[in-house]
Amino acid sequence: MDFYGKQVLALASPASAESLFTAERARSILHAAYSLRSVAVSSVDLVRVKRASVLGATPLGAQGQFSVTVPGQGGSWEGQLRILRDESAPAFDSELRVVISASARTATTAVTDVRTTNLSADLTMGAVDSRIMADDGALPTDPGALEERRRVALVSVLLDRFERPEDWDAEHFWREQSGRDLTEVVERYSSPRATLAAAIDLVVEPDAAPRSIDFTLDLSVLVVPSPFEDLRSTIDTIRRCRGALAASASQSEPVAGAVLRGPVPVAVVFESGALDDADLPILAGANPTSAAGRRTARLEALNDRLASAGVAFVPV
Repeated sequence: MDFYGKQVLALASPASAESLFTAERARSILHAAYSLRSVAVSSVDLVRVKRASVLGATPLGAQGQFSVTVPGQGGSWEGQLRILRDESAPAFDSELRVVISASARTATTAVTDVRTTNLSADLTMGAVDSRIMADDGALPTDPGALEERRRVALVSVLLDRFERPEDWDAEHFWREQSGRDLTEVVERYSSPRATLAAAIDLVVEPDAAPRSIDFTLDLSVLVVPSPFEDLRSTIDTIRRCRGALAASASQSEPVAGAVLRGPVPVAVVFESGALDDADLPILAGANPTSAAGRRTARLEALNDRLASAGVAFVPV
């Protein structure tokens, strides 16, 4: 029997699926499924599969609106219509209800004070140019140099208004501007808009010691013997299957401090030999000297990079 058949048959039974998704493998699934914002997981201790199904089909649906005019009455009936076609949309190879028990510490936070500072007066070209004049004595004459100097000056002006300047991410601020020039940025945040800097005092109370926490999730599984030979195809399959399933996906409420990355976390089950591909990345700072060490380092790098996309790779 080929690799695909063996894994699909294993995934058809909760007991055999548990032997596939060991505690060690489940750790990468946990981090792909959740953003653990105020949960520190020290170990994954137990994996239970409560429900398993394979080779499911997702019907293709179309939604629309209709209006029916009632003859002679001057009125109409309106409503919505959903049509399901017989053929199946792309579907994952297995759907599992998984409970991952982990030793973890959580933290509760309480807001004790909020202070705001109005930045509207600082988000003007006049304020920016005044800072340049004060620092340099004159404005650059070259338009490109002037634009760049103004961007630096705007950051300086804003940082002066924060209680903790190191907590403000200037690079993120510029990414949010999507390439706008400085004039557009200033117009975006200045009057009549009120732009505020907020300072929030938090009290954080962490658990004194790790405790057992259960993470319950519905996991979609895709079996691909060699997912890296054509990674574009693997990713495209995940996208299409997710799109077909997303409308009907429903996840359990996550534990406090954990945020589900998306409604359809995915585990890609593949042959471990695929990790011998020398083009796969290795974690920075890792220097494995054995074939097994290189496989482990490549797997860690893959799962580290794609966890934010809600995808975990599970070698068999």
